Amino acid sequence: MSSTAALGLVVASFFAGYSCYIWTSKWSHEMAKDIATGTMNGVPISVRSRWTALYQRWIYLVAAAVGCTVVTSAVNFSIADLAEDGSPKRVALLLAYMSALVATSLLLAGVAEFFHLRTILRQAERD
Repeated sequence: MSSTAALGLVVASFFAGYSCYIWTSKWSHEMAKDIATGTMNGVPISVRSRWTALYQRWIYLVAAAVGCTVVTSAVNFSIADLAEDGSPKRVALLLAYMSALVATSLLLAGVAEFFHLRTILRQAERD
């Protein structure tokens, strides 16, 4: 693959993956805030609805954000494998490792946030 084509694919995969990650992360953080506060769009919701939102919406949003970064990483590893030696190959590898790091940290943060939200909901059930 030529250097120009490799660089074009790296840029395209980065912006596509970054956009997907930003939007899914935004939605998951908004959902986590709604679950933690007990209100959606300013309307109070029951604890049961908050549990449902946690398991049926929040988990899928976090999984989508992790998936976006994993796919971006895999695509950039493939581009690096196909690219000729030089700057585009190094850029593709850099973005691939960076995306893998983001996926790992997002997964770990997601697990920690899940347990935190679960603790909040258990406390809300007791109150």
